[in-house]
Amino acid sequence: MDVSPSKDHDMEDVGEPPISSIPDLITINRAKEKRQKNRQSETKSSSADYISISHYTTDKEETSFTSRLVREEDDDHVEEAYEYTSSRIPFGDPGRDKNTQFPKSLGEGDRDTLSDNDDGEEEDDVLQRWEMDQIKKGVRLRDHAAEALAEERAEQAKNAEYVKELEGGLSVKIFSVAEFKSLLSRSLESHRQSHQQSLGIAEGLVQQVTAASSRVSALEAEFRDASDQFTFFQKIRVFLENLSDCLSEKVQVIGKIEERLDNLYESHIKSLRAKESLHYNDDLSDSQKEALHSTGVNMMSDEHEEEREKRRKERSELRNYRLKRRKVKDEEEGWSTDEDLFDLPQKEATEFSYLIADSKKLFEDVEETYSSLRFLKENFESWESHYPTSYSNAFGIQSLPAFVGPFVRHELVEWQPLFQLQYEPSSSPFEKFEWYTLFSDKSETSKGVLPILFSKFFLPRLLAIIKFSWLPSSRTHNEIMLELVEETLFYLRDPHFHQAFFKAIFEKLMKEVEDAKPIPLTYAQKEPGTFGHRFAWRQLWKCVKLLRIVFSWRKFFAANTIQALMDPLVNRRIVPFLRLLKVPNLLRVLNKVAEIISPDWYRDNRPQVLSQLQELAKTVLN
Repeated sequence: MDVSPSKDHDMEDVGEPPISSIPDLITINRAKEKRQKNRQSETKSSSADYISISHYTTDKEETSFTSRLVREEDDDHVEEAYEYTSSRIPFGDPGRDKNTQFPKSLGEGDRDTLSDNDDGEEEDDVLQRWEMDQIKKGVRLRDHAAEALAEERAEQAKNAEYVKELEGGLSVKIFSVAEFKSLLSRSLESHRQSHQQSLGIAEGLVQQVTAASSRVSALEAEFRDASDQFTFFQKIRVFLENLSDCLSEKVQVIGKIEERLDNLYESHIKSLRAKESLHYNDDLSDSQKEALHSTGVNMMSDEHEEEREKRRKERSELRNYRLKRRKVKDEEEGWSTDEDLFDLPQKEATEFSYLIADSKKLFEDVEETYSSLRFLKENFESWESHYPTSYSNAFGIQSLPAFVGPFVRHELVEWQPLFQLQYEPSSSPFEKFEWYTLFSDKSETSKGVLPILFSKFFLPRLLAIIKFSWLPSSRTHNEIMLELVEETLFYLRDPHFHQAFFKAIFEKLMKEVEDAKPIPLTYAQKEPGTFGHRFAWRQLWKCVKLLRIVFSWRKFFAANTIQALMDPLVNRRIVPFLRLLKVPNLLRVLNKVAEIISPDWYRDNRPQVLSQLQELAKTVLN
């Protein structure tokens, strides 16, 4: 076991020579004794403080050194010259055989005790080699000590210079009073400038704090406004979502009611057309019977005679009713005939009442909030007045008609102006509609809403009335339709809607003209009191009345369109009959036609269709 001697204690006992001297044998023996004592006490040390020297010889030709010499731990921490792999430092000749070791012990006494059995020369070689190792180590230690001493002296010199400089910097210079006052003045001016800069910075900070406070107040106000706006928009969103769900369900019911009403009106008009054909055939049959009877021939009665007699009685009562209602008592029969003066038959009237009742009950299961058109407008007005930018960005003007549309259709379900026998023209035929009165004001919310309502919701309903309910041969129907068209055109600003609108009117008028019953020419010159004479003239005046109805549309149609409508009446109905009349009757008819045709319109357009009437009039005058 290695024994590490203490620098402060052990080496004093040993009498350690200077660092450059070689230890003598006595010192070595004392170290060995102390090492032996440490081995016996089994004391371990972390550093190698002693050198183990043991020598044994297994063969006289081979000698190995296995001991280590004492290695001092220098205070300067000198770096070891040899590399080592353990905590012990090997000494000796690096070129010597590894198997050669130092003797295990150098003995208790002098050099003669190293070995009693070994050769003296071999022992001398071992000692010499050991001494050489120690000399080399001592030289290296001396060099390291010299370098450390030089570094320490350089550091001391450096510190001395620093202290000298420091002492020189702390020297005090004595100023005069003037110099001291000047120094103070400069210092005071410098501090004054610093003070002014600080005041400027402080003033800027105060302004920033004031601006920040204003900004905080503004942000708080914006937050309150944003909170109110969010609450309002949430309310509007919930309202519109619920209203949309409600109306999407109700619109389907409204569509079914409209379809059933259109079928009802169409069926009724068809029944009127069929009845008119029966009346015409009955009158024609009666005229033929009268003509045959005048020649002495009597026709046999058939099985339908009883039904015809019943129809004759109905026609007679209707004619007497119309004669009483004539505004001008001397109007010709047929000229004043209005087939629209009727009530719906009992069956159709009952069904109509049921449909109207179903329509009125449509919103009974809905809260007033979602069934009131006025409440809907108030919500949009509140939105537009409080948040106009949001209202514009959300296309509120375009969205409002979509929500109002179902209410418009629901109100138009029971609107049938052509079946109102007591119809009285007013300043506007739409005044009784709630949607019209609500959005006809000049408010920003109502701006542009009515044209959209008319084009998307009112016009389709009016086209359905034209197609299924309008009887153009009726003067009353025609007057009502002219008024409706004129009022509707004021709100229909898109030419596309104009085209569809007038196309439906033209087709209806043309069908009425083409379906006009022919005038029986056989009875043109019959005696005025005969039934055939009255029947022929009644058909003539119906054609003249239809001519007047067609001409009343000259305000909305071009001249060539009016001529196309007048041609079947004039050239195929009226002119052939007039050629058979005597001059007084012919002049009476021509005067009536002249009253119908406006002189200005005739002069400006020179219609080709009236050329035959003109030639006929010239012939009569000549």
